[in-house]
Amino acid sequence: MATRSGIAVSAAALFRCLGEITAPTLITVGRYDEITPVCAETLHQGIPHSQMVIFEKSAHLAHIEEPERYLRLVSDFLAKVEALLN
Repeated sequence: MATRSGIAVSAAALFRCLGEITAPTLITVGRYDEITPVCAETLHQGIPHSQMVIFEKSAHLAHIEEPERYLRLVSDFLAKVEALLN
């Protein structure tokens, strides 16, 4: 059970709040991670205008397992966000 503002809430309740996120959101996940592809898809579906990228050669540590692609992806995402803000 997680807390939100000091109040214990269920994961289901947290997932219902995903639609409140308005910040640009990049979700990354490794194809061979045991649990997170399903969680990542749930996040992606719940967060408006989010972007989800699956790292096909990775498990849980895409930033280590595919560092060049990961850095390029994050750099490109941040550049797009910065361009939107300017």
